Amino acid sequence: MDLKGKCVLLGVSGGIAAYKMANVASALRKLGADVEVIMTKNATQFITPLTFETLTGHKCMVDTFDRNFSHQVEHIALADRTDLVIVAPATANVCAKLAHGLADDMLTTTVLACRCKKYGYYRSLTRKLMETNYWLGDLKEAGAFGDLYRKRLESDYEECDDLGLSIEELMTRPNMESRQTLYNLFCWAYYTGRGDQARRYIGLMEQRDMCWWCDEDGCTEFWEARGLLAMLDGSVEEALAAFRTANQVIWLGINKDACAAIARLAKESKET
Repeated sequence: MDLKGKCVLLGVSGGIAAYKMANVASALRKLGADVEVIMTKNATQFITPLTFETLTGHKCMVDTFDRNFSHQVEHIALADRTDLVIVAPATANVCAKLAHGLADDMLTTTVLACRCKKYGYYRSLTRKLMETNYWLGDLKEAGAFGDLYRKRLESDYEECDDLGLSIEELMTRPNMESRQTLYNLFCWAYYTGRGDQARRYIGLMEQRDMCWWCDEDGCTEFWEARGLLAMLDGSVEEALAAFRTANQVIWLGINKDACAAIARLAKESKET
């Protein structure tokens, strides 16, 4: 893949995965891309702007009203030269702002001004709605958002210039792209009540290489998936073990989904 001459805008919001975006910025630079990074203020609590400035050679922007700029409207100038926008991690807060056209910081202001393709945040928001309704017991709403999530998943993969493949084509790849695709499909199947398909997807995940952002101890997404299936089978101890592993694998041991699942299962165990 050659990104020489392309400008990639990497938007980093305040989630624990923010620290991993240093690897993303570095990988994009190695592919020849000119990388610009914008961080939310919350993101700076997980990783410093200096890290991205060292990796990209550009000033990392946080403050919309930073006085250290040339005589141009910075967010418009950056939006005009951007070829691709990546928002990662895309927190629920940032997803909601972008979905409703709210621009109250440098990241949301710039992304909304961009005319290029933007991947990830609409799909992330739809997935959160699918998951939330599932845990609230509203399977009808979860299914409706699940259908929308699946459509956006397919659209993102097929339109993305560096992939340009359908979900079926990605699934046949014995590499990280296939593994990540399978995890997204697992989530869709699980939260829309398609248990058999979820089991099939996790079985295929086991046959693929780990994603390049995974830690040496394993893939936190894979262990989360194992835990969710164990919950479906009513195997509390197995689910707890899987979620604890997922929580240990991720850097700093702070995995919100795994922690929430552990707390839920521990509470249910005490009640029974």
